Amino acid sequence: MPQSSIEIAEINLVLDSVLKQGKRSRHLTRFIKMCQKISIINLINSKYRDFLLKKTGCRLEDIALDLIADLFEEREGKFYQLNLYFTDILDTVKKIPEDVLHSKLVTLVRSGANQKISDIRQDFGECYFRVKKAVNICLTRKAQKFKKKVVNDSTYIYHSEEKDPDLSKLEYPQEQLLPELFKCKFKTYQVPEVMNNIYSIVNEQDEYSKALELNTLTNCVVGFYKRRLDDVA
Repeated sequence: MPQSSIEIAEINLVLDSVLKQGKRSRHLTRFIKMCQKISIINLINSKYRDFLLKKTGCRLEDIALDLIADLFEEREGKFYQLNLYFTDILDTVKKIPEDVLHSKLVTLVRSGANQKISDIRQDFGECYFRVKKAVNICLTRKAQKFKKKVVNDSTYIYHSEEKDPDLSKLEYPQEQLLPELFKCKFKTYQVPEVMNNIYSIVNEQDEYSKALELNTLTNCVVGFYKRRLDDVA
């Protein structure tokens, strides 16, 4: 599934917009699809493709997108990793040859995807897949409590207490959320309880949006259990 010549020709405009405007960019959906295609090709050629397909039970396209979710981590309204990687050319993106810019993007996406595969396999193993599956089951079974809102192909999850979360606000930073989560009281430590506590924290403040992107929510739950395992060890 190679990138089309039209996409490559427009990469300067698209990337410049996404770097400067973050999730508010009108080209965000197009850029995400560009990155997803690169990740799909990388996954098809990966020796761990069958392993990931079997463990997750998800479509290859969905896995490929999950593997690069960290590239779209928000900090101060911008995509932190993207801006960090392209920091030396932020002011000259529109002037760089399309093939050179596309090559740099391919390198970034492949590196991010392969690192995520490595983290999943070595750092947290099969527990990652169990937690991810449990989060999705909880969202299905408790659909009246946890609502979904899709914007620019991204799925945001919010508690039913919040009727229309303000997605123009920044997302609650994961590095701040996890320490607060460990201050909560738990009875069962099961995924639904962890998710309830996450949204109790998110809903008690007004600085950030009260919705979390699905990958952010999943990573928070995964991070919680990983931290618990590390503490026990």
